[in-house]
Amino acid sequence: MHCVFRIMGSQKLEDRFWQVNLALTSDNDEQLRNIADYMRKELGKGTSLDKLGHIMLKMGELSQAEEIYAPQLDSTDGENWRKHSHLNHQLGYVYSEKGDYKTAILYYEKALKSELDFLPSDDPSLASTYNNIAGVHESWGHYRYALSSYQKALEIQEKSLPPDHPTLAATYSNIGLMHKTLVDFASALSFYQKSLEIRQKTLPSNHPDFGAIYSNIGALHQDMGDYSTALKFYQQALDVREKYLPPKHRDLATSYGNFGSIHSSMGDKSKALEYYQKALEIRELSLPTNHPDKANSYICIGSVYDSMDNYSSALSCFEKALEIQKLTFPENHSDFADTYSSFDSAYSSMGDKLTALSYYQKALEIRELSLPPKHPNVATCYNNLGTIYSSMGNKQKALSSYEKSLKIKQACLPPNYPSLVITYNNIGLVYQSMSDYSTALSFYQKACEICEKNPQLSQLNEAATTYNKIGSVHHSMEEYSIALSFCEKALEIQSKSPNPKNRSLAITYSNIGLAYHEMKDHQKALTFYEKAFEIEQKALPDDHRDLATSYTNIGLVYDAMKDYTTALSYHEKALIIREKKMSSNDVVLASTYNNTLQHIMKWKTTQ
Repeated sequence: MHCVFRIMGSQKLEDRFWQVNLALTSDNDEQLRNIADYMRKELGKGTSLDKLGHIMLKMGELSQAEEIYAPQLDSTDGENWRKHSHLNHQLGYVYSEKGDYKTAILYYEKALKSELDFLPSDDPSLASTYNNIAGVHESWGHYRYALSSYQKALEIQEKSLPPDHPTLAATYSNIGLMHKTLVDFASALSFYQKSLEIRQKTLPSNHPDFGAIYSNIGALHQDMGDYSTALKFYQQALDVREKYLPPKHRDLATSYGNFGSIHSSMGDKSKALEYYQKALEIRELSLPTNHPDKANSYICIGSVYDSMDNYSSALSCFEKALEIQKLTFPENHSDFADTYSSFDSAYSSMGDKLTALSYYQKALEIRELSLPPKHPNVATCYNNLGTIYSSMGNKQKALSSYEKSLKIKQACLPPNYPSLVITYNNIGLVYQSMSDYSTALSFYQKACEICEKNPQLSQLNEAATTYNKIGSVHHSMEEYSIALSFCEKALEIQSKSPNPKNRSLAITYSNIGLAYHEMKDHQKALTFYEKAFEIEQKALPDDHRDLATSYTNIGLVYDAMKDYTTALSYHEKALIIREKKMSSNDVVLASTYNNTLQHIMKWKTTQ
């Protein structure tokens, strides 16, 4: 009977000798024994160094794997094409995992050349090479090349391998991921299920490979807006990985990142930040300085800080991500677009519209170069451009950008896809700003219908945001009771959210306060304005513009109640913030001066 050990560490001593530190496991650890038996079959009859290198790859010890494989390749006779090809494959994998895609492609192409010279065109080894080349092209953003190589691999494997072969499962999974990237969700789920079925037939139930397929299916359901199903699969992936992988393995970072992403989508920013930071800690320990996964962690963390209005921390994270990417990628790589979009979001939130616009345009240029014209990421760029144009007061350019975004999304997404809600709401907002209330309501209603057809959306902030926007249109039409009813629908949703004290709730309180104020119920108006202020005061710096808005709102209520002394104190607080944060010719600042002056006059009449 074989003994089963855990590898605790390894180091090269000299020449061809290695020291491997082992820990004996319990004889009763049946699950670990099942995995060990499977890995013996997986390792085959290679040399001890080959087996050690393979185990290092499984453990995520990339540098040690390279130290094992590179000297062997240098000393291998070119006529021994099988070993030459194998070592090129292994080193291609090492460099791919390190994020050095250019070097990875070179090794894989050397392997392919050797195989094409000696193997028939339908040999399974060629399929493996095509799969590997496709994976690198996918990571590099060359999606069409990737899909072509995956299809070549699948064509060979379906002819040459039994239907439950593990390698076929990997190819199904890869093609599923490509269909997900190209927003063909039905095909993606079909290929993922084929992959899962094979693994369920051939692997122990606790094999680490299940972590990858569970994560993939979870991510697909997240993109489809089915968050509860996504969480279930993410948890299954994490359970497998935490039990059988080393604590600094990069796959654990992937799982934590997935949890961060879905909690962010669900509006729980603090929990999202916690998981993203766990992922970064692992990547800092296990990956090279310039690995793109680390850049991704910084972007995710920065985006959460941005959503929490911590702009300095957000920009710091984005700068770190950009530094890593400049060391890794060619100038127009698609990953730069993500980083530029992150910068523009932060600068836009900070009020630096021109800087934000320049980053939005950079992101769009890269997206259009690297993606099909009807890809949802291109639509997202147009949506972002529309937002910045809208904030700059250029309504026609905003509307044009939003309509381009909508046209792309309608061409490539299901009719009730969650991101359509954002675009419909944005178009509605432009029409509302142009006082075309009937058209604005028609777009808000389209967004509302999608929310109501998606149970997950109906319980999240997208639905609440839409109800608030519908309420604001009715307010503009002086239909205050109808406006109040929609704001109360938003409040009902937000009060059940995982983070009931977020700033979106403050917006709803303010909208309800405004409705009561217009309906002359000043006491209720004051109550809701103060609730909004309480949330904002805890979440924002003392000189944030939104606090000035709350001070003004409360001041106007006290004015309506003829308490001019208290009203004046609130208008003065608003004025202090706006003088500090706004340009001297800002119309809002002018309005604040006017309010303050009027209340000084009213106050004097009471003295």
